[in-house]
Amino acid sequence: MAGWLLWKGSVTTGQRPPGRVGGVWVEGLAHAPSTLDPAHALGEADVRVASLLYDGLVRLDPDGRVVPALARSWRVADGGRLYVFWLRQGVRFHNGRPLTADDVVFSLTRLVDPRQPAPRAWVLYGVRGVEDYLRGRAPAVAGLRAAARDRVEIRLDFPQPAFLQRLATPGAYVLDEETLSAGGRFAPVGTGAFQLVGWSATEVRLAAYRDHYRGRPYLDEVRLVVDGPRPEALRAFAGGRRAILRLQPHELRNLTAGLGWTGPQWQAPLPATAWIEVNSRRPPLDRREVRLAIAYALDRETLIAGLLPGGYSLAEGLIPPGVAGHGRSGRVLPPYRALSAREHLVRAGLSGGQSLRWLQPGELLWASVAARADHLLGRVGLELAVETAGHADYLARTSSSRATYHLAPRSLWAEYPDPEALLLPLLARPGASAAGGVPESHLRALVAAAGGDRAAAAGRLEGELLRTMQVLPLYHPVTVLAAQPWVRGLEPTPFPQGPDLWRVSLDPPGDSR
Repeated sequence: MAGWLLWKGSVTTGQRPPGRVGGVWVEGLAHAPSTLDPAHALGEADVRVASLLYDGLVRLDPDGRVVPALARSWRVADGGRLYVFWLRQGVRFHNGRPLTADDVVFSLTRLVDPRQPAPRAWVLYGVRGVEDYLRGRAPAVAGLRAAARDRVEIRLDFPQPAFLQRLATPGAYVLDEETLSAGGRFAPVGTGAFQLVGWSATEVRLAAYRDHYRGRPYLDEVRLVVDGPRPEALRAFAGGRRAILRLQPHELRNLTAGLGWTGPQWQAPLPATAWIEVNSRRPPLDRREVRLAIAYALDRETLIAGLLPGGYSLAEGLIPPGVAGHGRSGRVLPPYRALSAREHLVRAGLSGGQSLRWLQPGELLWASVAARADHLLGRVGLELAVETAGHADYLARTSSSRATYHLAPRSLWAEYPDPEALLLPLLARPGASAAGGVPESHLRALVAAAGGDRAAAAGRLEGELLRTMQVLPLYHPVTVLAAQPWVRGLEPTPFPQGPDLWRVSLDPPGDSR
């Protein structure tokens, strides 16, 4: 994880520096969140908003270390199979109701609702009794138990070294059972440092929760605003109307040289990967021969060359640099070779003119990639029919087990510093399309592996996945986080949950409205 340390300028103490109370934090979002339900958080905006509204039993500090949150302490017993959590006293939800162990068990159980398992059901991978509950063979998840009003027990089928880190992700955030059990529309009642004021297609407004268990946030209000085109976002930040901005290295030059902005900035690779999904459930891609032909036909360097100057490294696998297992699967992907692509198509019995559907979000980057992919596939007799979907519709369709597209650009962004944070959501979520051909035993081996065996297990699992030709890695992003000079207490993090705003304060003129 050495590259991630570039984000940090000091060691995290768990405390916050003295700060001024008041001010409005304004942060840009690429898209509006598609949901406020953390169990269904799929996109970056969903995860960011959830991290402000809710808490889990534990949380991660900016370096990815597990620290207490709703649980004041915990104990691991039975050789790593039993986790016992003791809840903090006096924690209350935004509606004033006190937190109990029943709320924790309820929130985790709803991930595996037999009627509709949540996209983040993978959080409970390996928890005892999950499969029986999902299949209607048990009235509850045997491994989840409220042992007392302030004590939660979670029992696993086998030891999992990264399980605590997994509990710091949005799928394990705790909601008010009483509110959700009443039925009706989902109500975002959590215990987080901020509570919901309003949500529209262009903005999410949050107010400080004064009774938060860590104390009142310094900030009065948080506004998460959907940015317009990138030039507008850069001008808004340069003009002081945004507190922070994540941008590409080439955009930083425009910001500083072109718009005259100066201030603190951090550049580092993210623990993330952009890739192309090859949907093996959709004919003719159900034949590996055809998927292999596409892998030969698409020159991945050509697809992205010049689109992200200085903002990426070419990906040979899904596991990014700095994460255990990176580079351990070897060179599995075939090189660009149009002749080999045509030969494999002939073996599969496909003549020229076959049309493949490409689904993409409405972003200029992917429109450019699609145009280049269409050209490369056209050289081997394939055609690309491009469909652009709205962000929420794109997320829903790419997470469905009934996807009708052939190809789609996707991304994985680790929410904790471990290879399972990339591979487990991909392979263990409901309707996972990339799971075909990958033995479940390989996934379990990764989740259970400890110490030096973890990198080797991650490499083996990644290799198996790449050999199915259902995943074509493209690049690992490199970004810059810029902050206004009047922001105090900011601790950058490489994870999509974003910086902890409970500890942040603003010096005059730090009201970025």
